[in-house]
Amino acid sequence: MHRPHPHFIAAHRWLACTTALLLSALAACSEIETGVVRGQVVIRSGTSSASMSFVTGMAEQRVGVPDAECTLEGTDRRTVTDKQGYFHYGGLAAGSYILICKRATPEGTHAFLKPIEVPQAQDKAGNVDLGTLEITAAGSIEGVVRLAGQNEHTGLSVYIPGTSLQARSNAEGRWTLEGVPEGLYELGFEKEGYRPLRVKDVKVSSGARVRVQPLELNLTSGPSGSIILAENQLYSSSRTVSVGLQGSQDAALYMLSERTDFLGAAWRPMTPSTTWSFAADGEQRLYAKFADSQGLETAPVTDSIIVDTAPPSNARLLINSGAKVLTSRQVTLTVSAEDATSQVAEMKVSNDPALADASWEPFTVNRAWTLSDASSQTRVYVKLRDIVGNEMPEPVSAAATVVTGTPVSGTLPASSRWTATGNPYVVTDNVVVPVDGTLTIEPGVEVRFDGPYKLQVRGELVARGTAESRIVFTSNAALPQPGDWNGIVFDDSSTDAVLESSGEYVRGSVLAFTDIRYAIGIEIKHSAPLVADSHFHSNGSPTFSPGVLSLTDSAAMVRNNLIEQNVTRGLTVQGCGDAQVIGNTLQDNVNSAWGGGAIYLSGPWSCTAEGSGRGRALIENNRLLHNRTGVGGGGGALQVYGGVDFVIRHNEIRDNSTDSKMGAGAPASSTGTAISITNGHPVIEYNVIENNRSDANQSAAFYVISGSMTLQYNTVSNPTTYELFFSNPSQSLTLASNNYWGTTNEAAVRARVWDGEDDPEASSVTLTPLLSVPAPSAGPQ
Repeated sequence: MHRPHPHFIAAHRWLACTTALLLSALAACSEIETGVVRGQVVIRSGTSSASMSFVTGMAEQRVGVPDAECTLEGTDRRTVTDKQGYFHYGGLAAGSYILICKRATPEGTHAFLKPIEVPQAQDKAGNVDLGTLEITAAGSIEGVVRLAGQNEHTGLSVYIPGTSLQARSNAEGRWTLEGVPEGLYELGFEKEGYRPLRVKDVKVSSGARVRVQPLELNLTSGPSGSIILAENQLYSSSRTVSVGLQGSQDAALYMLSERTDFLGAAWRPMTPSTTWSFAADGEQRLYAKFADSQGLETAPVTDSIIVDTAPPSNARLLINSGAKVLTSRQVTLTVSAEDATSQVAEMKVSNDPALADASWEPFTVNRAWTLSDASSQTRVYVKLRDIVGNEMPEPVSAAATVVTGTPVSGTLPASSRWTATGNPYVVTDNVVVPVDGTLTIEPGVEVRFDGPYKLQVRGELVARGTAESRIVFTSNAALPQPGDWNGIVFDDSSTDAVLESSGEYVRGSVLAFTDIRYAIGIEIKHSAPLVADSHFHSNGSPTFSPGVLSLTDSAAMVRNNLIEQNVTRGLTVQGCGDAQVIGNTLQDNVNSAWGGGAIYLSGPWSCTAEGSGRGRALIENNRLLHNRTGVGGGGGALQVYGGVDFVIRHNEIRDNSTDSKMGAGAPASSTGTAISITNGHPVIEYNVIENNRSDANQSAAFYVISGSMTLQYNTVSNPTTYELFFSNPSQSLTLASNNYWGTTNEAAVRARVWDGEDDPEASSVTLTPLLSVPAPSAGPQ
């Protein structure tokens, strides 16, 4: 018989032994790996935390998190993830567990919570592979829980059942659960001797801080309960909201009311939830009481919610601060709206009126935008919605015309004409009208200054708009500011205006029916253009400006203009000249420097000019309203400085003010709330001078540092310490007779005048006779 080779027998025996050993090892491993829970802790690679150094093993959108601490709540089983974020538990008994994994980062704690079930497999526990488990930024839950009828609330236990997440209240009842993973939770509240309370459906989003409404634990004798409006939401877009009723086991009845005295409310059988309808929008509060079958009631509990059923209103949209003519389709939109109850939260922007291509985006006041190139006439649309989701039924829109415009700079030809077909004229450098040259600007023209440039008139400027088609001088900036451009300057060589005896314009330099915006101002030097029927708005410089209109040695006619809301005084008249300032309204101007909120009048001691008597400027039939001068001093409405005999008559000087303070017992320098005078001798007559004020402890409507004045036929009534205050050491006599002071009591009037009777070195004032009624022709005529 053939015998196997000895080597074959040996190999066969080795293979048999090896196989037996392998089977034995596998049996042993199977015995060890029962009751296994394993998984991988990951974080989204798109989050800011995913760029932290602890993240490894990039795999598309989720990456593993090493060194995360994982615990099985209620056991002593803890583990830490490996470099790829994997964890492993073994030898667990079959049953229910709560797994929490956390990882501390420089940005805060990231965590997740997951209930798991280890199944029974025949006579031993089975295995569970949880796969990937994403951690997100942990949040927190906070609130206040108090003991009914107590002032001290320390030591109440607050917890998430089945977990180690718990906190204790302080003396005020405040508590905070930190490091709470994203999820939906039930909270427990306990204190020995008090009835425990549970609050359900507390939702914690990633990284959120959630506030629970104040709660109260009642003694174990008697019912207890709480209410939750609209599932604990801050806002409701409906006036009818859900009311969650959470009562103790013996709570058989509940009562709801918006009144703390529950007047008119009725007891109803206990139910888990109901609804309540509020009558109006705004913050609303609901009160509840609970009672058991024996009639034992709880103290009132409450919850509140903000009801907002109305969309944003009064929406407004501007393109480049309201510009109607543009030279570029790249613009800045300015959006504004109101929401009476909540706040404007989101907006849609589109060149399409249906907003079909738009999506909701966070609301912002200023939004860069590109206008449609379909036509030169273009419109943009914006729809808004508030934080609750109430959206406007129709969008608000704004329109503009996009044109190439006409750039201008340098010295113009001897005869130049700007027409509306060339709009807008964009000034890219200083523009000069040469001597003996003429620039004619027709109605409807818009001139935009693209930087700190000026229009210098050495010849003739004829800018005559109409009431229906005004000429506009403005800034070309997307968000214009006062002082963007350096204004218009009329030099000594410029052509003076010639007027009929009736005042009608004949020829010469003129600004009529123009709008001047965002300039330093208009400077008129040794010349006399006509400035009429124009609107000066948002001009000046907060640091320095001689005035919106500054006249030096000028006989110009300035009439029927509206000069308002500028960041400097409205008008300056200085030097010698017969300037006439007639029929203008100067209002809401703020001069932070010295020298009058509305008008500054300044001249040398004498303006004879070869015996002509020049220099007696006339300020007549104007309204000086709501102007203000700053801490630099000067009259709230008008400052006179110098020896020229200005005439100020038939004006309304009302509601002006000054920030200048008064010293102890006397005003500080130049603090007249209406008029201040230094070295001048003005004639002030037939004016209404009322309600000019200061926030100082002591103030004066008229303040005379030096010089004198003639004050007659005026109506004077101001909420100041003094109507007249003379601080000048002088023996001169000031006439202030024939004025109406609101009383015929000379002593009462005298008490509000500081003069030589109060200070022997000051001027003496003649007050009598007093008018018993206002002069009929006082004020503008």
